[in-house]
Amino acid sequence: MRIINAKSDTINDIVYLVTDAVGVPIIDRSKNACAIYESFFSENEGAICYRVCGPIPRGARPQKVEYFTRISHQGDNAPWEACNGDGCQADDMKFQAETGTLCSQFRLWKGNGEHRDLMVKVTLAQA
Repeated sequence: MRIINAKSDTINDIVYLVTDAVGVPIIDRSKNACAIYESFFSENEGAICYRVCGPIPRGARPQKVEYFTRISHQGDNAPWEACNGDGCQADDMKFQAETGTLCSQFRLWKGNGEHRDLMVKVTLAQA
């Protein structure tokens, strides 16, 4: 699984971890597992999976984590769509308090080959 270091931007008590463009399948695939190889030739291969990691402020703890995606290269005003299980699913959030790093897994299994940006929105717990 490819690990992507996301850019981190904190506004008030929300951290936005945003990736550069990642690839999506050209054909629909199985969503239940991650593909061993990122081959576009077999429907039987699983989703393309990415581990997205990024920093949150030292001493902070995540309270709520949400996942979003959007088509890349359409500018910063392109709308984000919730990663809600229709071609995109995110889960397996791990937070390492000692390093202030949060990681989550994204699975993408539908697409027509366009590149996507991924975002993890982290609402921080109040101190």
